[in-house]
Amino acid sequence: MLMGMLPIALAIVGFVFLWAIVNYNSLKQKHDALNKVHYDLREIARQRHTFLLLVVSALQKPLPEAVIPTLDALRGYLSESEKTAISINQEISVSEHISSLQEKSTILQAGGAKGQSLEDLFQENDRMLQKIRQYRIIKKHYNELVVSIPTRFIAGISGFHVK
Repeated sequence: MLMGMLPIALAIVGFVFLWAIVNYNSLKQKHDALNKVHYDLREIARQRHTFLLLVVSALQKPLPEAVIPTLDALRGYLSESEKTAISINQEISVSEHISSLQEKSTILQAGGAKGQSLEDLFQENDRMLQKIRQYRIIKKHYNELVVSIPTRFIAGISGFHVK
């Protein structure tokens, strides 16, 4: 009787082991995708930062009142980003400010900003917004996977946490 149970026990252990490997690989794949998008966000932020410096430094006073608060906020971002890393939420705020400037691009060009620098800045801002949307989707799927009941055990053992 004991010999008849051995193949069943081995099959169950093999199934559990296979299940654990598949879950671990799924978690690892989502985690790597999240890290890649996060890295891409940082790269786009650096490029956008460069274009923003070009635009802001090219502007000459006096500027119309319509753009001064936005430019002051962006100048604050530029000085803060030199000291510390900027969070995703701060990047979203900067993107919103740049989007509001996009509506006033003729005012900026009149203030001395070069058209190509503005176009480059607006293109990088659009890329940033797309990557942020992609980051949020991947992060949501990753977090759902980490907290789902069967995968939670493997995530806890392997060191994967909610982000």
